[in-house]
Amino acid sequence: MKVKISELESLATQALKRYGYNDEEIPVIRGMLMYAQLRGNNQGLVKLIGKGIPKNPQAGDITIEKETKLSARINGHHNPGAVVIKKTVDMSLTKAKKHGIGIVGTNNTNSSTGALGYWAGQIAREGLIGFVFAGSPETVSYHGSYEPIFGTNPVAIGIPTSQDPIVLDMATAAMAYYGLTKQKPQAGKSHRISPTIARVT
Repeated sequence: MKVKISELESLATQALKRYGYNDEEIPVIRGMLMYAQLRGNNQGLVKLIGKGIPKNPQAGDITIEKETKLSARINGHHNPGAVVIKKTVDMSLTKAKKHGIGIVGTNNTNSSTGALGYWAGQIAREGLIGFVFAGSPETVSYHGSYEPIFGTNPVAIGIPTSQDPIVLDMATAAMAYYGLTKQKPQAGKSHRISPTIARVT
């Protein structure tokens, strides 16, 4: 089945509106979801199915808890990770362009930040090297164990070039969490999972 990109964007917009997001938040979340979807990254529109990513009714104003000329900590106040990290990227870019480096962290977000490569790529497009990290709940067990101890803890790196940036986007686990919700193993076949490497186009 083939679906036009414009139709996917429209469906994503409708779903996000139904989940309670406003006209400022929707393009931010949709941009990240479409980036992932068009690259085969499992952080795409799969996030909108099932329970989806409804806006937390407790979401408040995003605030800066602490700030220096090189760093800051942002309190997301239950807003979605994608909306909060957008502000984080913007702030880190401003600091880095002025002082050579910008380090901004977040807490108290309501959902996953999504495909980290999307955000690292935005930094790289500004001519800077971007490192983006995310923590996650305990869902990964170590070899020989069934007890979840680690998170998938994804990482992305964006490197500017004379053309398109090079972007590495990967989970530190064998598979990202949404890869599990998306996979449909076929009987009699094994699956080898590798980190997602996305090249921004």
